[in-house]
Amino acid sequence: MRVRQLINYREHYLGNVRRAILKLRASEGTLINVKRIRQIFKVENSNRSLINFYWTSLEQLEREGLIERIGNGKPKLYRVIPKQTEEEF
Repeated sequence: MRVRQLINYREHYLGNVRRAILKLRASEGTLINVKRIRQIFKVENSNRSLINFYWTSLEQLEREGLIERIGNGKPKLYRVIPKQTEEEF
């Protein structure tokens, strides 16, 4: 039961991150990072559990090929791969 609840949380936050990226995508050339997503959902920087869900969601979207990482520094910066449409995202 506990594992199933964790999966539901991950899917929930992955959906939140996708919606946030679509909001950010409205302005061209916008870089995506955890801080911007956190600002959209008004999450305080002390809420580490939500922040962990957001950065793991970004890594999942990168593995799926929907966003790409820019550089190797910290904070991790991403951008949407231009060929993606809203239906694919």
